Amino acid sequence: MSYDFRAQRLNTEKLESILKRTEETTALQMAELEEDLQRHLVKVESQIREEEQQRLEAAIQEMQRRHQNDISDLQSRITRLTKQKDEQKAQESREESTKLKKQIYDLSEENADLKRTLLETQTNISLLQTDLDRLKNDFADQNAQHEREKLLLKTIIEESTGYSNQIQLLNEANKSLYDSNDSMRFALTNIENEKKRHSSPNPPKEAPVITYSRFAAEDDPYNKYSDVASWANRCKDSGVSLPRSLGYSDIDCSASDFGSEQSHSSDEPWEGSVSYINSETETMEARSEVDGRIKWTPSRPVSRSGSTASSKRRLPAFTPKKEGLTIGEGSQSSSPIYRLVLAGDAGSGKSSFLLRLCLNEFRGDIPTTLGVDFQMKKLLVDGDYTTLQIWDTAGQERFRSIAKSYFRKAHGVLLMYDVTSEASFLNVRQWIDEIKSSCDKAIPLMLIGNKTDLRREENEFGIQTAIGEKLAMVPILSII
Repeated sequence: MSYDFRAQRLNTEKLESILKRTEETTALQMAELEEDLQRHLVKVESQIREEEQQRLEAAIQEMQRRHQNDISDLQSRITRLTKQKDEQKAQESREESTKLKKQIYDLSEENADLKRTLLETQTNISLLQTDLDRLKNDFADQNAQHEREKLLLKTIIEESTGYSNQIQLLNEANKSLYDSNDSMRFALTNIENEKKRHSSPNPPKEAPVITYSRFAAEDDPYNKYSDVASWANRCKDSGVSLPRSLGYSDIDCSASDFGSEQSHSSDEPWEGSVSYINSETETMEARSEVDGRIKWTPSRPVSRSGSTASSKRRLPAFTPKKEGLTIGEGSQSSSPIYRLVLAGDAGSGKSSFLLRLCLNEFRGDIPTTLGVDFQMKKLLVDGDYTTLQIWDTAGQERFRSIAKSYFRKAHGVLLMYDVTSEASFLNVRQWIDEIKSSCDKAIPLMLIGNKTDLRREENEFGIQTAIGEKLAMVPILSII
């Protein structure tokens, strides 16, 4: 065992020595190969440099030759261009000389024309100056005349104001007299009814009838009241509406011409009688006269008959009206309804216009419309009742989207502008474009100029009527 181990160890040492010698030999061979390779690389590099140097010199020579040829071509071209330029300058100078001569001739002619025009203009200026002086004199005369007319108009207005105040006072006094006369007539009638009721032991169930006759006998107990009755009938239609607070009803009188018929012949006796039928309501009101209140609600009419009141049919003096029923209520229930939209810039007076149109009112403190306002207007057109729904839209920019939604459902548009505001008039076209873009079909459009009373205060202020009419007649706007 130990012998094998020593033999193996010897073999290992022998192999290590062989490996060392082999490595040394290999290192020497590698060094020699590197030296040979280095020498070969140097040799190849030198050869490549020489070849590249030769090719570079050949390329440089070729480029120099080409450069020389290009220079020769450029010189020949420069020579030709120089000749052409000289020839062109000579030609242009000749043409320019001809043109200058022609321009000089034209300018001379124009100068002569301008001199003639200057003389004519100076003559016209002299004539215009004369006309201007004459117009100034006429204008001064017109101003003086205008001032005189203003003073005269002011005097007339003051007189008219005084007359209006006097007429108003007379109307108030006249109204008071009519009220007093009506109260007196009703009081006399009630007193007579009371007398008849007390004198009759068995009063009839129907309302008593009091008859006044102008041709009755002198011993007629009612003769003393005939003048009062005829005078009351003459004053029946006074034209002055009595206030509702006094208890009078709004009833049209259809037989108020008694006084006029009587005045046709004052000398001839009137053969007829006046009958007044009192109702139970008036009886109760006569009893309340002691309390100081005179209320009269005519439930029976005053009528005219012949000489014998009981033998002829009595005609109603007032048009009968049922309580709660207005004129034309039956026809208005089925009247068509048209939706109108009132549009225009803010501050153009749409709300005031709508209030004046529908309620006949004017308020100076109307607030700015926010969103949409609404009014109803009933009209009688060709015998038929028509209802208008008028929507007042706000004119501010932030509410334009709301107004567009109402344009789509409208049957017509009332487009309003302020005659005292040029911007409001200029925005009419923008409103028309918005209306056309919002509507699926063409709708009637009415252009309205508002606040004309402010324009009349200053003659040269605001949009004139002719300008508004000119805009309304533009075909592309479809304005009526």
